[in-house]
Amino acid sequence: MATEQKVSAEPASQTQNQVDSHSTRMATEEGPPEPAHNSKVVDRRTSKYVWKSKTQYMMTQLGFSVGLGSIWRFPSLCQQFEGTFLFSYVLLFFILGVPLVFMELALGQNFRSDVWRKIHPRLGSVGLTCSLITFLLIIYYNIFIAWSILYLRNSFMYPLPWTECPKWTVTSIPDSNCTRATPSVYFWYGQTLHITNRIDDSGGIVLNIGICLLVVWLFLTVISIQDSNTKGKILYFSVIVPYVILFCFLIRSYLMEGSIYGLRKLVKTKMNTNCAQDAFILVFANLASSLLAAQVVFSVLGFRAATFVRECVNQSYWKLMELIRMRVLPIEVHPPENLMKMPVRAFNMWLNHFNDDLRLQVLEHVPDCKVEEELVRNTEGPGLLYMAFTEAIAKFPDATLWSIIFFLMLINLALSSSMGLMQTIQILLQDTFPWLHNSSLTISVTIGCLGFLFSLLFSHHSGLYFLNLFDDFIGTVALCTMILFENIAVAWIYGAKRFMNEVRDCMGFKVWIMHEFLLRYVTLLVIIIIFICYLLSLGKHPTYTAWDWSTFEMSETPYPEWALILGISLIILIMLPTLVGLLCFKKSVILPLPRNSSPQPLEAPKASSSLQDQQASSSGKTGSLFEVQAAEAQVQ
Repeated sequence: MATEQKVSAEPASQTQNQVDSHSTRMATEEGPPEPAHNSKVVDRRTSKYVWKSKTQYMMTQLGFSVGLGSIWRFPSLCQQFEGTFLFSYVLLFFILGVPLVFMELALGQNFRSDVWRKIHPRLGSVGLTCSLITFLLIIYYNIFIAWSILYLRNSFMYPLPWTECPKWTVTSIPDSNCTRATPSVYFWYGQTLHITNRIDDSGGIVLNIGICLLVVWLFLTVISIQDSNTKGKILYFSVIVPYVILFCFLIRSYLMEGSIYGLRKLVKTKMNTNCAQDAFILVFANLASSLLAAQVVFSVLGFRAATFVRECVNQSYWKLMELIRMRVLPIEVHPPENLMKMPVRAFNMWLNHFNDDLRLQVLEHVPDCKVEEELVRNTEGPGLLYMAFTEAIAKFPDATLWSIIFFLMLINLALSSSMGLMQTIQILLQDTFPWLHNSSLTISVTIGCLGFLFSLLFSHHSGLYFLNLFDDFIGTVALCTMILFENIAVAWIYGAKRFMNEVRDCMGFKVWIMHEFLLRYVTLLVIIIIFICYLLSLGKHPTYTAWDWSTFEMSETPYPEWALILGISLIILIMLPTLVGLLCFKKSVILPLPRNSSPQPLEAPKASSSLQDQQASSSGKTGSLFEVQAAEAQVQ
């Protein structure tokens, strides 16, 4: 989805012919035009998307590109795949991330609107496909905000409800289900999600989650109908505040016991303004945000691990003393007197100095209290935020205050991305259907209503499983397919050489890292490899992680056939507009070729020669398209 930065200062009421005439005259009289990226960011059709400054525009891009994935997905993948992931991430950052972000920013800045139809008339429906993908992404992305609102509400309680098991009101006996797990795990699965054992059992809507979803969609709808100045003020808050909070967490976590163990886990994974400038800023900001969040997460997880290991050692110490007193264990296993003052790894190191038989005899009665096991417990997927992190925060001094701050940060971070997704859908629909240009209010309200209704699927008792299904098929397969298609459209249909030459003419210099070879071959090959590897990882029978109430553990469960059919059907539905546009466009089309090339018809010409002359003339002028667009920015 090309980021459609609107660069023009011409009033929307003036006709395009006047713009072209005046722009050409300005270019002739005043010399080379000023690069378009130095212009004020506006929309030539409406002032709805006029950003007051470049800072507001960059805040919008940062809010859109940096989301909850930096907080939970990036650290979770670092921990799961260790060195392989971080090394691959940094490598792909340069050969895939920067080129693709640059491509999208350059397309949006220079074509401004109706990008794909300008690349090729048969690609006009790509915008509709992109809007469908964005819509499906936002409906399951907003469930994270709803969960965070629930946790924020409970953060005002003392003590925090995930620090101890709920008790029966009559007997004051803790819930037996909670005692078989941990309070944070039970609060997440039992009291927040009310989760079922499998995706087939929906269990109905969880009312609290449904209400929070309604609040989220109402907020997004109200914000989306505001003007850009109001949105800009909100973005300043929603983008800057999370970074301030992350730095506070970073400093606080460095001062706590055990943070070094988490950081060692992160270090172990070391096997790790123009559109070009904007692309580098955004991609590096994303990388910096992910690494900052990873330091915070691993430091806090290290503190959690040290705290739980310290409690484990304390219990084991007194249990060993009791067993020695009862002569169940020999006196040789008497723990050191100052064990509780030693580092948390001391107990495990002390156990390892025994011979195997004596060590096994001790472990029959007490656990070995390993830091490594605590570091990885409950850290996969959303559990990293709502189980592992909440357990750690509960051990903070002033835990209530830190919990409120943490979930406020999550809500702000997610809302800034959701606001960008909402605006993306609206712009894409208006570009695909020009008759919607003056219907921003109708579009926003319609998206809000439909989004709320569809997102109720994730508020069911089995909603977490549907989120995994959408993330596997929509957030990965469909999105990767669309990125692959966009890369082919720009690098091969429009032409990478032509694209880079026109961007160079627009900016006034050539971006060395964005060589046409990179766009045409490297990024395309990497996307295909990633896509194939992911499909192979799904296997013949894709699975999801389900909570088993009988064992109180997570287990890998194969998706039922109807769930796989649903996922595949959604992918087909998403790609259908693009396929229809490619196959059903009947008019003769002149393929866009590099400048000084003779245009050739895509199919046997049936139109009149005058039509072809007009198309050839249009193609010949495309080489100076960006210069004319840049000169438009100077028209007052």
